[in-house]
Amino acid sequence: MAGSYKTPGEYIDEIPKFPASITAVATSIPAFIGYTQKAQRDEPGDLDFIPTRITSLLEYEQYFGTMNNEVIRINISDELAKEGKVKALNSRYIKVEISPSKNIMFYQMQLFFANGGGLCYVISTGRLKSSISKRSLKKGLDKLYNYEGPTLIIFPEGINLTKAEDLYYLYNDALMQSYNLKNRFVIMDTSKNLPQGKNEIEFFRENITGGDIPGSLKYGAAYYPTLITSMLYRYVDSSVKIIHKTITKRNGKNDVNGNGEFNKLALNEILLKNNIVYTAIKTEITKYTVILPPSAAMAGVYSAVDNNYGAWKVPANVSLNNVNAPSVLMNDADQESLNIDVNFGKSINVIRNFPGKGTVIWGARTLAGNDNEWRYISVCRFFMMAENSIQNALKTFAFEPNDNNTWITIKSLIGNFLILQWRQGSFARHKT
Repeated sequence: MAGSYKTPGEYIDEIPKFPASITAVATSIPAFIGYTQKAQRDEPGDLDFIPTRITSLLEYEQYFGTMNNEVIRINISDELAKEGKVKALNSRYIKVEISPSKNIMFYQMQLFFANGGGLCYVISTGRLKSSISKRSLKKGLDKLYNYEGPTLIIFPEGINLTKAEDLYYLYNDALMQSYNLKNRFVIMDTSKNLPQGKNEIEFFRENITGGDIPGSLKYGAAYYPTLITSMLYRYVDSSVKIIHKTITKRNGKNDVNGNGEFNKLALNEILLKNNIVYTAIKTEITKYTVILPPSAAMAGVYSAVDNNYGAWKVPANVSLNNVNAPSVLMNDADQESLNIDVNFGKSINVIRNFPGKGTVIWGARTLAGNDNEWRYISVCRFFMMAENSIQNALKTFAFEPNDNNTWITIKSLIGNFLILQWRQGSFARHKT
């Protein structure tokens, strides 16, 4: 070092005593690919097909809006007394008919953040529409390929594609992308839009192939069934239309007698006429809550578990927030064939309801359910994290001399990183 000084004097050289360290890469940053009410930072549409980083539901609303009001229709039937007058309110029958929107991205984002989600990316594939396009979702997935950051892939509206085959085509493409990049993982739902006579689970297993690439199935996990959430459908009173009929009984049969006093009114108009009826209708509407696929909730759980523990922790035996119950109640016998399948080997993780615990994730297997090495989500995701973290750190040594000093430094670097992971519990064995 003395040769580098040009003038006489006293100098202090700081010599680093601590070796370089490896920083663990992020493991639970989902990318949500789907339709949004808007996609605007500065000008309308300037965020279309651009992976956009957000950290809260408020930020999502700022860039991507919310969603359109649901179509809700109320059928009211009044039973008439003999003199032709309407009986008391307790004889008034109120039936709620909701045609849920296929654009459920906003609901899914609510469920994601409610279950521990934070930093994520949104890829808007266009404005809200009644028909979900495989082509648009595929374009959104392709835009994600060369983008650094996201580590989970979710299609929040995928189950609303007209054909289940289209959703599974996207999942296979996402699995191949994950296999090629080895830094992301796919969270899947099962579709009910099946060809006639097909079984939901069997059709999923038949069509999820991972592009027939050996080893690709370990980069994904599926969850079943859909979730009955506690979230109310989004609407305004003026969008709720009323059909009001009166009925009388003649010879033991119901006879419809024309229009009732509230027929063809909107709900906000009823409020001005009859507060009791208005309250009764609002009460009935609140009995209907949104039903959603589980992928977004699971992305939130992955985030929460990773932040509180690490990618090595199994994302299971966790209660879901804002969820009343799974849409299908299952017991141990029902779950057996989903958790382990000797023919396809494609495990499907079940979400179940347990007394005293609520709605709980009760499975943690990848699609490679029969693989001795990669059957568990936590094992696969931990090794993804470790490999990418080490790979990033070793770029520093790309053009260093290939000598003992370099190799000793690299071994120390990797060894220290793995020891730290071990001390955190990363190498404890989990069975599910």
